[in-house]
Amino acid sequence: MSSGGNRNSILLFLIIVVVVIPLALIGVGKYEPVKLGIMHEQLLGLMKGGAFGSSEAVEVEGCEQVKGLDGYWAVRRVTRFTKFADGSTLTLIYSEPPEETGTECP
Repeated sequence: MSSGGNRNSILLFLIIVVVVIPLALIGVGKYEPVKLGIMHEQLLGLMKGGAFGSSEAVEVEGCEQVKGLDGYWAVRRVTRFTKFADGSTLTLIYSEPPEETGTECP
């Protein structure tokens, strides 16, 4: 009996799981933290009996005046809460790039 084909299948599977999937998640996370967070929620939900909803809170983390540009730029912080069936919660906090507000920040 030849187990070479079976070993190749297992090796290919391990390469996909160990290399390709993490690199894809890093790429998505670098450009879209919300999408990466949602994927984490889904994966954790599988292990914890499902997610029972999530909510977001957005607040201004700070303001700055950028040289060469008029107005103030606000940096928003987003906090995302997810509750799972087993009673545990996941909290993700990330900051967004500065955006022009057009008004003076506090």
